[in-house]
Amino acid sequence: MNCIKAFTLLAVFTVATFSCTKREEFPPQPIVKNVFVQLNTDLSGSLSLDFTDGDGNLGLNSTTDTSGVFHPDSVNGNNLLLGYFESKNGVWVRDTSVEETFKYRIDRLESRGKNDVLQGTITVALPIAYNFSSPFDTIRYSAILIDRSLNRSEEVFSQILVKPN
Repeated sequence: MNCIKAFTLLAVFTVATFSCTKREEFPPQPIVKNVFVQLNTDLSGSLSLDFTDGDGNLGLNSTTDTSGVFHPDSVNGNNLLLGYFESKNGVWVRDTSVEETFKYRIDRLESRGKNDVLQGTITVALPIAYNFSSPFDTIRYSAILIDRSLNRSEEVFSQILVKPN
């Protein structure tokens, strides 16, 4: 009998404890972390980033999100924007001559849980990862992620890289 009372008390305590656990809250704008770039010797590379989107509206549908503000040729037609920077005499300078290559349209993502929070890793190919004609060899990237409400993440920077020979 004491065993049953103890088990019942433990069960009630466990349910009470976990039912009162507060769900982690995130802001509606995407959060980007851990931007990592891999360079290859053939000028290509890849960029990965970890993200969290608190309201779960990240990504664009290739068939339905094609008009208005999400038209592929519009300002918001791409939802992952990368910046390319070179260190020129110790000062980071954005090189806009190659940035047109670094705009991506990430497919619509769906949450797999009880809440709308989306978390994961996005990896994109960099067909031409760096400006090979530049005399400066130290580079880095930045990433901005935009959700369907047009909330923008903060600009987050990758590690510092040296271009391959």
